[in-house]
Amino acid sequence: MYYYIFEPAKIVRESKWQKTIKEKLSEYQISGEYTIPSPARTIEEIIMIGLSKQYSTFVICGSDNFINKVISILINIYYKEPSYQIVIGLIPSNKDSLIAENLNFKNLDEICLALQQRFFTKFSIGHLEPNKFFFSPLLINQKENEKYIISTSNYQIFTYCYQIIIDSEMNLSIISKDKSSLLNKLSGFFVDHKQIATSISKFSHKKYVIRSEDGSKPVYRGSEVIAKTPISVTRIRNLLNIIVKRGNIKIVKNEKGD
Repeated sequence: MYYYIFEPAKIVRESKWQKTIKEKLSEYQISGEYTIPSPARTIEEIIMIGLSKQYSTFVICGSDNFINKVISILINIYYKEPSYQIVIGLIPSNKDSLIAENLNFKNLDEICLALQQRFFTKFSIGHLEPNKFFFSPLLINQKENEKYIISTSNYQIFTYCYQIIIDSEMNLSIISKDKSSLLNKLSGFFVDHKQIATSISKFSHKKYVIRSEDGSKPVYRGSEVIAKTPISVTRIRNLLNIIVKRGNIKIVKNEKGD
């Protein structure tokens, strides 16, 4: 049996989605225990109960923010001293879910079939020191270019940019607005004067320390702020056993790293 952790429904549409999930799971004959966090029972307590009952498959159902949050808590509770192997299934609720895209899930039937077959592979996880983790990329996003210093064990990057993206494999993208480019000078005459050309630089390393020169900047995991600069991030390789589709897997976030 599987141990399901559902995100608490905030609106009627989310309640209907949960009902649809349970009906679909029943259709595929995938049994399990359903849980929902509440003020009376936290995510930490729900995970501890599941582990005490020796469930080997935890299925997290909800938004990308919720999935990342539960994974982070699960790592802090279980993976420090694992006593047995667990496998994680994911049922994203977002229509534009990056997690669903990365796992190449196109619809609920594909997800349920994958859960039924319980075929899994290992995924790395990003570690935001001291005790937060990310399966979806981290994002630092400002309206205009800001100065950042990005340090690794081998080099330092001094950059003016408005976006920094780091995925769980430590692939880092720096996106800058190039206001002085020829494209922007010409576009001011013919199109919206706010159109700005951008430049993208990509790096890959095992660990980054990111500092912002002009005060602390929020760091997003999905739409949730989980830290502020300065931050130190690294990768824990092949930590999670994630249920995936048999056959091809589309990894959007994972490029070969160091």
